[in-house]
Amino acid sequence: MLNLVVFEGVSILDTEKAVEDDGIQADSLGLDADRPEAGMPLVARQAMEQVEAMGQLLQRIDEALLMIDERLDVLQPPLTGKVRLIYRKRRLYMTPQFVKFIQKRDGTWWAKPLKAGTATRSIKESKSFEPNAEVVRIYCREGEELLKLRRNVNRLLGNVTAVGKGASQPMDAKVQRIRSALGLQ
Repeated sequence: MLNLVVFEGVSILDTEKAVEDDGIQADSLGLDADRPEAGMPLVARQAMEQVEAMGQLLQRIDEALLMIDERLDVLQPPLTGKVRLIYRKRRLYMTPQFVKFIQKRDGTWWAKPLKAGTATRSIKESKSFEPNAEVVRIYCREGEELLKLRRNVNRLLGNVTAVGKGASQPMDAKVQRIRSALGLQ
């Protein structure tokens, strides 16, 4: 029996027939009958692995950004001008962003968002901030690089998983949507 598998406009024979035609051993393809994606076309499996790898990269970036924020909090005094890296709600998801804290006259604090790439220039160097200003500058520079990398990875994931219009979804929803499109769920 000959089955035809169609994946995004590309038709291929099922795995067993393709293996017979190419003279390749099924074991060399690394197929596992216990895994639902075992019968997927190679391109689909590779795409799924890339999406999952990008998701793991985003998690590592977020962990590093949280560590940077903790260090920025410890290295600067609780005064107007303190720079932090916080997560702010944008549309449906949380996005990390540098902010500068400003204390109002009534004693409340306001987190003023900083434009991308300006955190390093926004570091205060007054007497209270001076002892750690250079270390804070290094953390801000690294944080800006990580934010740029995070935006690029998110943009790539958005291109891979874009369906129609609307805000991008959290990573788990993207992976889930791809899995269901590939017939894995």
